[in-house]
Amino acid sequence: MAIQFEDFLPDIIPMVPGCPDSLIIHNVRQAARELCEKSSCYVEDLDPMTVIPGIYEYDLDPPPNAIIHRIKWALLDGRYVEFAGTALMAERYPNWREKDKRGVPKLIAQIRPDAFWLCPVPQDKVKNGLIVHVILKPSQKANSIQDRVADEYRDAIINGALFRLLRLPSKDWTDLGGAKVYGALFQDGIREAEVRGRNADTPIARKTKYGGLPIRNGARKVVW
Repeated sequence: MAIQFEDFLPDIIPMVPGCPDSLIIHNVRQAARELCEKSSCYVEDLDPMTVIPGIYEYDLDPPPNAIIHRIKWALLDGRYVEFAGTALMAERYPNWREKDKRGVPKLIAQIRPDAFWLCPVPQDKVKNGLIVHVILKPSQKANSIQDRVADEYRDAIINGALFRLLRLPSKDWTDLGGAKVYGALFQDGIREAEVRGRNADTPIARKTKYGGLPIRNGARKVVW
């Protein structure tokens, strides 16, 4: 389920008389993006993926209207896979791409917003056994956000949008003093969301059978 950004209009219009709806919606979206980036409050497990022997690069497939801010961790066949950088991969597993270095992946690195590496290079096929846990944010063209995030952090998103709108110069609704107040409230909301997310979001190793789900087509052709 998703909440449309235009659903925030009734809470904001009275504070910015004369402001176009499209400008309000734009700033609601930007406030939601900043909240998600700084607090990691919008997290999800992506659909299970199949790990293929000899292939270490895979695509990420975020839900509609969202993009992946970053990977947090992953589970492979119920075992924790640590998020790392490519430099750490090379440090812990020298020459890890070589065929004789294949094994059970222990590290995952995001190399682009839409792709990641597994290290070591997988030795065995694990059908629908990789679950990647990611931090999401609305895309620049999104018209909605997940209902859970919108419900739990509605006030923070509104405060962030008002902070942005009220500080715009030379508008009928410009109010720098009000912008300062809403900006402080927005930062409070970010900190609260960060604490709540940190307390609730920990990897739990689990073994789950996913028989019947189709193999994803996100595997890139990186073979040896």
